[in-house]
Amino acid sequence: ELTAQELKTPFWHIALAILIFTIISTVSINQYRFGYSDHSLHIPFIKAFENSDLYPSDVTVSQRVHYYTLLWPAMGFLTKFFDLSHLFVLSYFIALYFAFWGMFTLAKTLFNDEKVAFLSLLFFLLAKKSFAGVFTLESLFLARVAVLPLVFFSLNAFLRERHRVAFLLAGIGFLIHPMSIIFLMAMLLPAATLQLKE
Repeated sequence: ELTAQELKTPFWHIALAILIFTIISTVSINQYRFGYSDHSLHIPFIKAFENSDLYPSDVTVSQRVHYYTLLWPAMGFLTKFFDLSHLFVLSYFIALYFAFWGMFTLAKTLFNDEKVAFLSLLFFLLAKKSFAGVFTLESLFLARVAVLPLVFFSLNAFLRERHRVAFLLAGIGFLIHPMSIIFLMAMLLPAATLQLKE
C-alpha cells in the first residue's frame, strides 16, 4: 500500500481526515442503524450460532448453515464476550474507516493526485442508491459492508501489480461476502490473464 514517504500529506493527517469522514458518515450523513432491514434475519442467525438451542423449530433460522459467510458464525462466537449491539457498531465503524482508507488509496493510485483522492472521500460519503437497489454506503453493519475495505485494497494492490496480495485479500473477502468478491474477480481474472499473455 501507499507509504508515508510516497504521500505529500503526512500519514497521520490522512488518517485523521479519514477518521473525520467516518465519524461524519456514522453520526450524520449516513446515520448508523441497528436492528433494521436485513438485521431481522442476521441477528437471529447470530444468536442461534451463539446458542443452538434458540429457535429450535424456526425454518428460516435453521438455514443459517447454508448462508455462505464466516462473518455471522464469528459474530455468534464473539457475542459470548461482548454485547451484540456494541459489537455491531464497533465492527461497522472499523469497516467504514478502512473502506474510506481503501477508497483514498485507490483514487491515489488511479489519478496520482492527493486532491482527487480526498475528493473521492467526499463523493463516497454521499451515498447513492445503486442499480442493485442497495446504497453505495450502507448505514448498518452487513457482510457487504465488512468486505468493502478488502475489495478496495485488493483492487488497489492489483493496479499496483501486487497480484498475490490482491488475490489473497480477495480470497479472505470471499469468506465474508462471496457475491461482492465474484464481481471483483470478474474484473481481476480477465485482466490477470491478459497480463500473462503479454
